[in-house]
Amino acid sequence: MDVYSFAITMWASLAQIAPYHTRGAMGIDEFTQRVCKADGDRMQMRPPLRTTRSNTSSESGDAAAAGDEAIDDEAARRLPDLSPEIVALMERGWSADPALRPTFDEVKSTLDAALAALDE
Repeated sequence: MDVYSFAITMWASLAQIAPYHTRGAMGIDEFTQRVCKADGDRMQMRPPLRTTRSNTSSESGDAAAAGDEAIDDEAARRLPDLSPEIVALMERGWSADPALRPTFDEVKSTLDAALAALDE
């Protein structure tokens, strides 16, 4: 599994819902374009996130709004409160630029630190 897939799978596990479940009647070609390529002012489509600091959608959700996509509030509400570090890990994991994605060593370190913080 690559880091991009891991980040999407991590989101789906936390939200307990399939990513992009609301794509509706969007055909596979359009869906692929929206996920893989930015189009003008519209960012690439990514699952919505929220953090414990703001309890609102993160930049990923805002990017969807900028692209005239309705933010999937149901999916964002299903997520547990996430630390900013976990949100950043997922966002970096599904970055459009593979060079900005974390290594699995970085993923492990971030997750280990998050688990340790829960024990405190």
